[in-house]
Amino acid sequence: MKKRNALSLVELIIYLGVVSIVLLAMVDLVTHLVYSQTKTSNSIEVTQNSELIFSRLNQTIENASAISGSYPSNTLNLTIEGQSVVFSLNAGRLSVNENGQGEIYLNPEKIEITEINGPIFTKVVNGSSNSVQVNFEGRLKANQNIKEDFTSTYVMRGK
Repeated sequence: MKKRNALSLVELIIYLGVVSIVLLAMVDLVTHLVYSQTKTSNSIEVTQNSELIFSRLNQTIENASAISGSYPSNTLNLTIEGQSVVFSLNAGRLSVNENGQGEIYLNPEKIEITEINGPIFTKVVNGSSNSVQVNFEGRLKANQNIKEDFTSTYVMRGK
């Protein structure tokens, strides 16, 4: 009997079928991993940008001595040590304008800030002190499913 060193056609077809199935499973797994990593990364970016906005709002509102304008509104008019500070929401971009020096956008273009249930700024009067409730949704423009709601109330402590 002769010893075989080569594969038969049937063995080769079976081998190729098994390798194809394994490769398809690996490609599917890698695709899901990349999608999950991208989604997580985008979600973290939305959260971090929104938290930075909240931090800026918190610091500014707590230092404010006066609030003007009519509320609820998408514009917040504050006075800090005699200087005007205006936060404004336009076309998904939240900006701040300190003492008329020009708008500075607080969120990048790819992160959109939107209203949840009405305007994002609401004035709350607590006896002799004023507070501002801030309520918005931060979301990724490229994927509307990546979003997070943010709500907080800040007490004005400035003199």
